[in-house]
Amino acid sequence: MGKSKRKTSKYRKSKRFNDRDLSWTTLNKDDYSNCNFTNTIFGYKNLENKNFKKIKAYRAKFSKSILRNCSFRAAKLTYVDFSFCDLSNSEFISAKLTGTNFYKANLSNVIFRGAIIDKVNFKDAILDNATFENCNTKQAKNLKLV
Repeated sequence: MGKSKRKTSKYRKSKRFNDRDLSWTTLNKDDYSNCNFTNTIFGYKNLENKNFKKIKAYRAKFSKSILRNCSFRAAKLTYVDFSFCDLSNSEFISAKLTGTNFYKANLSNVIFRGAIIDKVNFKDAILDNATFENCNTKQAKNLKLV
């Protein structure tokens, strides 16, 4: 009798990147939607044009990464560090941001439409042409909406 091969599927692969340091790895995928990033370190990554829709991130560190043209639509971001990141032209539509840090981040042309913004730090962030339509801002530090 021959050995039976175990069937694998691209859908069975793990979508969890918990407790990992990805700063020295190459992230070739363009779609990270519905993934979990708990205590994940990205550090100094070029993640331009990536899809992070509906991700759940808790204490993830994207600091000093390039995240231009990324989608964080409907993402749940809790205590995530985006300090010193370039997030220009990205979107956080319907995202839930709790304790998220955007210290000195470039948020030019970022869309926050319908986002829940609670205890978020925008200190020294570049907010040129950023859109905050229909946002629920509970406690946003250094954010002044007109």
